[in-house]
Amino acid sequence: MVSTAAPAASILAIEQEIHNQACTNCFAGNARTASFEDVVKPVIKWLNENSNPHASVIIDSTSAELVTGEIGIHTEEFLKD
Repeated sequence: MVSTAAPAASILAIEQEIHNQACTNCFAGNARTASFEDVVKPVIKWLNENSNPHASVIIDSTSAELVTGEIGIHTEEFLKD
């Protein structure tokens, strides 16, 4: 009888390595993160002082938009594998 413990352990080690790489935040603690935080904190403050809990701000390279959600639903029912 051939033992399957070693291959199973190898698979678990590979899965853990993949998980560790996927969860690594490459921006954590660097200058880019600090700069981003410096820019968005005033927006978050403004949003909390001037809007309601249902509002969000969408910012792209040419515009900023204040949006308020009236109704929403989240589903993953139709996602393909």
